[in-house]
Amino acid sequence: MCTHPGGTRFDWLHVCMHIQCKPTDGVPSCCTAGAVVWPAGALASAAGFQSANGITISGDKTTVFVSDPPTKQIRILARDAASGQLTDNGEVIDLPFCADNVEYDDETNEILIGTVPDLMAALAYGEGLDDVLVPGGLAVARQERRGGGALQWVVDDVLNHDGSKLSQVSSGARFGSRVVLGSPYSQGVLVCGV
Repeated sequence: MCTHPGGTRFDWLHVCMHIQCKPTDGVPSCCTAGAVVWPAGALASAAGFQSANGITISGDKTTVFVSDPPTKQIRILARDAASGQLTDNGEVIDLPFCADNVEYDDETNEILIGTVPDLMAALAYGEGLDDVLVPGGLAVARQERRGGGALQWVVDDVLNHDGSKLSQVSSGARFGSRVVLGSPYSQGVLVCGV
């Protein structure tokens, strides 16, 4: 269990990839660079990311998926249910774009991905250049057996938006024939038919 300096308790997976903790900064000593803290208190190392960002876990809690936008990959970490220990076996989902937030869909066993096809535009927008339109959308990663072989990760675009109505998409969800997109820089969401 971690507590944010502002007093908020984190009852879910909390990754402190870029925090260098100091005893006086109010951040728990459990949060060291590259550490993953599980609610049960087990500490599991997951290092080597350029920018660990979106994080989700499979329905059976045995697999953790972490988006690493600069590498255009989602890294797959095995999780030991008893200890919470994470193991990086080098498995990745290669993406044609940067991924922001990711969410595991327990009903379909797919990963929903908030897409960032133009990372430089997103960085410029985040630095306050409001006139920059940042495209984004929703993609889905799922495992398929191709040609009778082993399971492979396949990534499909569900929806792409040019950024004119919602700039800098960070996450998305599906509801029937609709997609809902969110942005950290917007006071609303964008709902699109697919």
